[in-house]
Amino acid sequence: MPRATGGLYLRRLLVTWLMDTTNITTTTYLSAPATLPLPEHAGALVERVDAVCTLLDRASALLMADAEATASWRLALSQAAKAATR
Repeated sequence: MPRATGGLYLRRLLVTWLMDTTNITTTTYLSAPATLPLPEHAGALVERVDAVCTLLDRASALLMADAEATASWRLALSQAAKAATR
């Protein structure tokens, strides 16, 4: 795959990942009634919502700054790993 095409693909993938994370977190997990049973991973996400929001904020900043796609992807993955271990 040509570098320019690969970069565009990674940017689009990152945007999709951020949109999905935002939508699932806010419209499914955080807005669910307390009596609604959620999957175990949903509870873990809600407990770490600050880390998830930090991930979204930092990855979005990379996209807005038009940073190089491969570096943005690696930094976003690094932030996700940090969020998962907090």
